[in-house]
Amino acid sequence: MTNPQFEYAYHWLRDTALYLQRPIHLARNRRHVTEIDTGRPGFASQLRLVALEALGSEGSLLVHKAIAALAVVGTIEDLPHLELVAAAHRNVVRTAIFEIEHSSPAG
Repeated sequence: MTNPQFEYAYHWLRDTALYLQRPIHLARNRRHVTEIDTGRPGFASQLRLVALEALGSEGSLLVHKAIAALAVVGTIEDLPHLELVAAAHRNVVRTAIFEIEHSSPAG
């Protein structure tokens, strides 16, 4: 049996333009996730699970989006997962880790 919230979060992550190169991107991502989570409670926690799974994707773009999502919904427990992809995505992983360590997750 599939989880509709997980499926929604998966499609949202796959189809949404998520960037992390500039502070405006982070603010926009956080606002967007918070708005969706308000209308669909539990979205942020499902997005976190989807993003963690997507870190293992073959597609570089999906991994980048997963890192950007974790910058918004990630927790301290996610840091080791981010470290595993740091070599290929160094700058965005550093930004995500900083955000996770210094702010509370959206949702």
